Amino acid sequence: MLPASLAFAQSVKLNGKVTDERNLPLPGATVVLNNGAQATHTGKQGEFRFTFPDTGTIHLDVRYLGYQERKIDVPASGAADTLIIRLIPHVQQLSEVQIHDQHAELRKREETRSVEVVEQAYIRQHLSGSLMQTIDRLPGISTVEIGSGQSKPLIRGLGFNRVVVADHGVKHEAQQWGADHGLEIDQFSVERLKVIKGPASLKYGSDAIGGLIETDKLAIPEPETSGGSADLTGNSNNGSAGASLMLFSRQRKWYVKSRLSAVDYADYRVPVDNVTINGYRIPLVKNRLRNTAGSVFTGGVTLGRVDDRSFVSLFLSDYYAKAGFFANAHGIMPLNTDSSYDESIRNVQVPFQWVNHAKAILNAVLFHGKSKSELELGWQYNFRRELNTYYQHGYMPPVLPDTLGFSPDLAREFRKQTLSLNYRFSFPWGEKQTLTTGITTEYQYNRIAGWDFIIPSYDQVAGGIFLLDRVQLSGNLILEAGIRGDMGYVSILPWSDWFQTPVIVGKDTMGYDYTLRVQAMERLFGNLSWSAGLNYSTSSLTLRINAGKSFRM
Repeated sequence: MLPASLAFAQSVKLNGKVTDERNLPLPGATVVLNNGAQATHTGKQGEFRFTFPDTGTIHLDVRYLGYQERKIDVPASGAADTLIIRLIPHVQQLSEVQIHDQHAELRKREETRSVEVVEQAYIRQHLSGSLMQTIDRLPGISTVEIGSGQSKPLIRGLGFNRVVVADHGVKHEAQQWGADHGLEIDQFSVERLKVIKGPASLKYGSDAIGGLIETDKLAIPEPETSGGSADLTGNSNNGSAGASLMLFSRQRKWYVKSRLSAVDYADYRVPVDNVTINGYRIPLVKNRLRNTAGSVFTGGVTLGRVDDRSFVSLFLSDYYAKAGFFANAHGIMPLNTDSSYDESIRNVQVPFQWVNHAKAILNAVLFHGKSKSELELGWQYNFRRELNTYYQHGYMPPVLPDTLGFSPDLAREFRKQTLSLNYRFSFPWGEKQTLTTGITTEYQYNRIAGWDFIIPSYDQVAGGIFLLDRVQLSGNLILEAGIRGDMGYVSILPWSDWFQTPVIVGKDTMGYDYTLRVQAMERLFGNLSWSAGLNYSTSSLTLRINAGKSFRM
């Protein structure tokens, strides 16, 4: 029989706690015992516990994200007390990261027509008295300036009703036919815009013979963010001072974005001491064009909702402007202006205009897999008044009768309401082809008042349907073609002089009558327009060719 013996190994218990540099517990830290013999994670209070055979020395390896790794050796005899392990934060210097936005360059390379994409940085850098004055440095773009605070665009010499301006996807409708009527859009609120030079009526219909200026919808804030910005501007030439405040906030899906802007400017200063108008030499006081001061106030708010499949926003805005007309160049009366025009460079006296333009635009985008539906509903109200001291010309009476129902200073008044609806549906047709079809409709209600007559009151209904085809012929070559059909109806109201004019009522008899200047009439228009173009782009070269037919109703 062989002798037998039993050996018993002594067990060691180790309790510990892991903390940061401020002695606060670090839950979830990794603690490795004796090079991987055992491992655990710390609890909510940073605590950990091991039970193991006594080997004389304990090796611990402690790691926690964002902190320096710590390795320590502890004698087994010291395991009776709770071990406190303090970690030191790991500071790491990251390399600089630069993000370059190539949106503008990509848009240019993908368009078959001549296009300019203007970013917000460019607008801020070249900020002038109005939006169109800010971008008139672009090739092919110029402006018709109404004083120093308002202007309207010209594209390659065409303007007025031959250039379409679209805001938030809806055609901006005011009194754009007039040389004294500016563009009622706050330049501070524009974050990006696109300028298409040449016929562009496929998307918006009539009037885009000269081209299109389209502002992008406002950028959506990042989730769970709030913030804002403030802009200040000033010009020495006309003493203008402006400010704009923007605030935004977004939760996970809902967001709100608002802006208030104000600009005030004085009489415009020119480098001469006199001007000649219709043969009259007009002296200028301190080189200033008298009564060209004015002010602009705008406010807008956007309420939106966005998720993975849809985007909806409601944009509300109100634009108010008051601007003087250079007194000596507007009508007959101002040739005899007195010294009161020169008492202040900031007062606005007759003749002047004020305009109020209100908007409500609903945008909606819905994604169906690779297809997309877009909807825009718009309401606009443009209320404009031009005021001037009543003066007699032709057969007008010396004094304006008080039976007409408006003030003697009301030269012209225009009230225009516009309702718009646009719908587009885009869908892939194979791997390299995308089709877009859509409709646009618009109703206008325009009424006039005042003792001076330019255009009659009218009602107008217009609509169109279009189809666009975009084909990626190769990696560098894009073909885009489209066709559009339009119908329009205009009903013009009659207008007669409010004063009597001598007329022949018999063979040798003269009488007086209210002359009919505009007869009641109705007109129905139809048009078929088309466009086709090619774009060839490489890293160093872009070639475009485009042909099309546009129209103006």
